[in-house]
Amino acid sequence: MIVRLITLLIMAALFATSAAANCRVIDTLDKLQVVQARLAQNPDTSLRISDMQFLRRHVSTLSESMVLDAVDGSALSAQGASFLRFIRHLDELLNQVSVDDAQEIQRHFANPNVRFNLDSIRQRVTDLRCTAAEIAAADFPEEQEDQLQDLLQDAIVHLVSNKYLVLLLGIGIVVPICAYIFFLNRAKKGVRLVRHFTYYEASYRIDEQLENGTILNVNAKGAKLKHGSLGRLEAGGTLDILVMENWIPCRVSWSNHYYSGITFNQPLDKQQVQYIREPSSEAA
Repeated sequence: MIVRLITLLIMAALFATSAAANCRVIDTLDKLQVVQARLAQNPDTSLRISDMQFLRRHVSTLSESMVLDAVDGSALSAQGASFLRFIRHLDELLNQVSVDDAQEIQRHFANPNVRFNLDSIRQRVTDLRCTAAEIAAADFPEEQEDQLQDLLQDAIVHLVSNKYLVLLLGIGIVVPICAYIFFLNRAKKGVRLVRHFTYYEASYRIDEQLENGTILNVNAKGAKLKHGSLGRLEAGGTLDILVMENWIPCRVSWSNHYYSGITFNQPLDKQQVQYIREPSSEAA
């Protein structure tokens, strides 16, 4: 029994090391920095729109916890903090800059903080880069995380079944493992919701004025709205959006000349999110 317990704990440790260096996530980060570097050099090309669409499509597959696991860092380490800034700068580019305005894109990359971070990520991701075979063989992070948690829980079951092992190893093993599972579950709950790319023509109203716009990405908590003829919305203002024949109350989180970020007063259910995604869903 002791041998089985030790084997389980060693397997869990090895599994954690593998999950911390997920090659698919690193490959995605590598592609994101390459495309951004091209845009930073010259956004006024025929590739601009397809590059922005590529960035939007691929960043939506990542979460901050997934990135931290892949680069073997934490939010407090230089490595982890650098990659988190990279993702947040990319969010700003996609959500606050118009894909139609090359000068606005150029101004984004002219920001010294954005430029410095992009250069830093280029070097860091080069050091982490995997081979083509490693990328092809890598499991999805979600699958690894669930398997790792099951393995750790199995180890706990065998540990607590022997009272002598509990007395001898409880403080040194049980407590750290339980703490790890606790914080792993909390991290899962704290992961941001993935935004789904779409092109949903939506009716919205402001002070009884009806307008037509386009939702470009969505999750249960909010969406990015391309304005209609009423033009720019006021940040902090309110509006209603028509979804499945129901008016959904929202507030404006941010706004520029072309787009606004909106937050739903009540989170959408899965059916409503899928309804908005349907026009661009590849699975449809």
